[in-house]
Amino acid sequence: MKEKLHQWLSKRPEFLWAAILFVCAFLLYANTLGHQYVWDDDIVIVYNSRVQKGFAGIPDHFVFRTRSNFEDFTGYRPIAMSSLSIDVGLFGLNPRAGHLMNVLFFSLLVVVLFRTLRSLFPNYHVAFAFFITLLFVVHPIHVEAVANIKSRDEILALLFALLALNFFVQHFDSGKWLQLGLSALFLTMAAMCKEGALTFLAVIPMAIVFLRDGGWKRKAIALVKFPILLLFLGIVFLGLTGKMPGSPSQVAANGYMESQTLGNCLATDQFEQGNWTRIGNSGFLFWKNLEKFFYPVDLVYFSGYNMYPVKSWYKDRLHLGILFTIHNLFIILSLLFWKRIRAITFGFWYFVFTIIVFLQLPGFLLADTIADRFLFSPSVGLCIVVVAVAYKLLGLDAAQNPLLGLRDLAGKLSPALRSRRLALVGLFLLLSVVLAGMTVVRNRVWKNNLSLFSHDLPLLENCARAHYYYASELVKGYSKAKDPAKSKAEIIKHYRRAIEITPQSYYAFVRLGQQYQNWQDYAAHAALMDSALKYYPVQADIWHGKGMALYALGKYDDAAVALFQARQLKPDADDTWEFLARAYERGGQYENALMTLEAALARNAFYPFYYDVLSDTYFDMGDTTGAFPPILKLLEMEPENPVWWRKLIGRYQIAGDADKAAYYYQQALSKGIAL
Repeated sequence: MKEKLHQWLSKRPEFLWAAILFVCAFLLYANTLGHQYVWDDDIVIVYNSRVQKGFAGIPDHFVFRTRSNFEDFTGYRPIAMSSLSIDVGLFGLNPRAGHLMNVLFFSLLVVVLFRTLRSLFPNYHVAFAFFITLLFVVHPIHVEAVANIKSRDEILALLFALLALNFFVQHFDSGKWLQLGLSALFLTMAAMCKEGALTFLAVIPMAIVFLRDGGWKRKAIALVKFPILLLFLGIVFLGLTGKMPGSPSQVAANGYMESQTLGNCLATDQFEQGNWTRIGNSGFLFWKNLEKFFYPVDLVYFSGYNMYPVKSWYKDRLHLGILFTIHNLFIILSLLFWKRIRAITFGFWYFVFTIIVFLQLPGFLLADTIADRFLFSPSVGLCIVVVAVAYKLLGLDAAQNPLLGLRDLAGKLSPALRSRRLALVGLFLLLSVVLAGMTVVRNRVWKNNLSLFSHDLPLLENCARAHYYYASELVKGYSKAKDPAKSKAEIIKHYRRAIEITPQSYYAFVRLGQQYQNWQDYAAHAALMDSALKYYPVQADIWHGKGMALYALGKYDDAAVALFQARQLKPDADDTWEFLARAYERGGQYENALMTLEAALARNAFYPFYYDVLSDTYFDMGDTTGAFPPILKLLEMEPENPVWWRKLIGRYQIAGDADKAAYYYQQALSKGIAL
């Protein structure tokens, strides 16, 4: 048995290399398995009704929708979303299971990357692909994609895209049509995980041109078949959605949409002045992404307002000009000398084609400026470049085994060559240990929202949304805070810091106002809403907040004015109608209260509090007869609600009808109502 196993393994040495990579990937991210749902997991899992249906929700993921609801803002990614539904179907709403699946998918992706690299560089020693994949495994830039369950779309998209690349290369080598069909299938699946996988429509032909042997005629014949992939993509997407792959889903928000600048600090009027400005800033972002890869010490979960201010050719022409010149020089040199540096050229162009959609070029303005997850796929190209350059600088042949065996140590190699091989292995061993340590530490930061937001906040001091997110997370834990006064001060501080950075922080105004109301600091709430109205004079939520604060302060006439404005701006909010009527009633404007309630009931006769206000209005007017039918209606609608029973009994007692009061008291007791 042992002999057979030894023979099997000796015929498949790559199995051991792949197994080592799989185990390394799994162990490296094992400390995420106890993490909670974090960051965007709220959108795709926690508050997503389709995911929470489990297996039953899978067909719904394949329906193309406008992004009108919170749960639809991820766009059309049915396969990735279906995988999350499968998690819930198998394990329930369990973050541990979601993290486990992410780590397993990432470990599988690592094996697929290794095998794809072996296909791309078949004449190179297996160690070349191993070093590239190991660098990809240990790099901390990938923590967001693995530690955030939502970012499984990144993992699956790259996994299927690499399979598409692998099978197309195999088709080029063998001519088998089955491999071409599998390439089309996997590329379609990749695009159904995340739209960014469509960049492989450029990567796949580039691999044939730069890496495969053979004349241009043979390459041209293969590339003539390439549109079959696009045709298959188009047919599948048109059949499912009626749109071509990559088509954006329209944003049709139900609530107020904050300025895009809060997420993408380049989404400003200055940035829109012309394409030349955008191209200059795109060059700047190109280098910032390179910096995040080669110097990953400032990794953050979000890059919003003022993180990377817009560069102006007028003020920053020297800076932009140098960056623009250098990266274009790289492009020219890579094309001139690509035959001598094939691996480096491919890696560089892979990075260019996969990062370009995130550089805010004309037509590609995104919701975020820069994100760690944006580098997940592009980093493959940079890993190839790093390893290939290391081989070149040390003068080593990538086709040769760089690992030293016993014969090599015994003196079969020249001292210089042995030293260079030791230097290469030592370099990647040291690099792997350092980067793996950074990854383990970064993993811990993603334990929960509070650990993530608080850890990254010092790097995001001028980012309005970072302060908003941190304050909102503190609000969630306020009721259990050990020091409520300190927690309250922190919440106020960070909401106000968001507003101070930019008054475009609409929801910082709204959420802080809600907290003031909860803390019964009504004067502060009213003052905050007054300041918000300077920037948002036609937003119903602001007028509503002001009206509620004034109502709580007993300023009923002023409250009615504010709530009337809120109702005019947002006529479908039942609570606005309710408290407008209450303000009229408390202010003695009974006719206005009755007119408001008449209109309110005409539009929604099933909102119980309208009947409560109606009863109060009649009772305060002295019409006790008219006050009882609305309460009886409430008991008809909510027969188990003790509040309505107490109000009915109390009203009869006040009216002097002791018999009716006693009757309804006994009725309540017989129904088990606790009075």
